Amino acid sequence: MEQALPKIVTFFNTKGGAGKSKLCLGLAYVLHKHGCRVLIVDSDPEQATSANVTRLMDPESTFPVEAVILQAPRYPDPQRPGHLKPDTAAYLAQVLQLGQGYDYVFIDLPARSEEPEQLAALIGADFVLIPSKPGRADVRVLRDIGIPKLAKSLANVEHLPVIAIVPNAVQRHNVDKVGIEELTDIAQNNDYIELSVTAATVPDSVALEEMTALNVGLDEVVTKKPARDAAITALTNVALEVRLLNKVRPAKRKSSAKAAREEA
Repeated sequence: MEQALPKIVTFFNTKGGAGKSKLCLGLAYVLHKHGCRVLIVDSDPEQATSANVTRLMDPESTFPVEAVILQAPRYPDPQRPGHLKPDTAAYLAQVLQLGQGYDYVFIDLPARSEEPEQLAALIGADFVLIPSKPGRADVRVLRDIGIPKLAKSLANVEHLPVIAIVPNAVQRHNVDKVGIEELTDIAQNNDYIELSVTAATVPDSVALEEMTALNVGLDEVVTKKPARDAAITALTNVALEVRLLNKVRPAKRKSSAKAAREEA
């Protein structure tokens, strides 16, 4: 029987610091906890933010999802002596080969908008998730650069992926509320491509910061349980909304002693 291809989820934003890696890692953790087989492909070797959290780069990491670092192969360009030409088709083929046996491949892209990996990962994606902080600068860059770049990359794609902006690093105040409204306006009124904004938002979370700083899963961060649970719930709601998950597994009952320890 032929093995089903993994779903490719590309994390895209042309602005650095938008939260691509945190969203990639957080959703990978949530899907893993719900029984999905996830592979992270980190295509930003200069930063390798996602890969650095995993056992690939840190043998002592307890983050439960595997990762690889992958760039597009480059070959001598016969039209431009002395230059190397990236092979985006070969990159996408390698992604699918690495993803055999997995349900999802998560591609964490560099913010640099002209990288060939970005084009290949967008063309081959089943889902494109765009984390964006609701601040004015982030919204402006997404509107003026990110969305036009995304639309150009997907111009010749017959079947468009599911595309969603995910409000990220959200704090509960009126400034962020206005920013989310502006992200919604980008989704509804841009002239380029159909996309949505998730109602589920990812909070400005100490738990997510500790996950990437300590190289652990969200169940192992040192912050208190309410903060962990809030981050996990937010990420689960995002996964459900964009249909990476179809349902939530019921929580397992714990002994009263274990529950008391976790509350501490």
